[in-house]
Amino acid sequence: MRLPTRPRKLPRSSRPPCRLLGVSTRLSKVIKLVGGWAAWEAAWWAHSRWERGVRWKEARALADASGKELLVVGAPMGMYPCGDTTVDIKDPSAFCPIGGVEASVEDLPFRDKQFGAVYVSHVLEHCCHPDVALEELHRVADHVVVSYPRWWRGVTWFSPGHTWLMWPDQDEWRFLRIRSNCNRSGFLGLG
Repeated sequence: MRLPTRPRKLPRSSRPPCRLLGVSTRLSKVIKLVGGWAAWEAAWWAHSRWERGVRWKEARALADASGKELLVVGAPMGMYPCGDTTVDIKDPSAFCPIGGVEASVEDLPFRDKQFGAVYVSHVLEHCCHPDVALEELHRVADHVVVSYPRWWRGVTWFSPGHTWLMWPDQDEWRFLRIRSNCNRSGFLGLG
């Protein structure tokens, strides 16, 4: 009985080209890579939308428990409701017709501890001085709830409106500057 032998390796010139949808091997690898990255971003985008709703509900519960109003900083853009008061660097009346205040998060026009909670979503990475903004948020509210873009997402790095990468570390926030621009509002800093 003869043992099976390893198949002979054909010389490169006689090998049939490996194709995916009629595309060469090298290009098919690029397509797979881009498709994988797009799937990764889509999954994290869906998670981000879900997380914003959960964090908004957490802030709403904290405000209700304290018997004070909820302050929302940043445009909700349909991802979560407006707060009792909503602040944005651009006129917030377009997305929150009641209780909108145009102001910078680094200089809020409110009394100390006026709010039971503040929900700030995807705003601090745009600020010139996120540490000043956090101090200001803690000044005007009993509780601060933050949603932020994760540093490992491509859109976090490629968005021209993002000045900082940010992440929680124990009981504080860490910031790493990635651009010199700041305070560019809107999606991708184009608004």
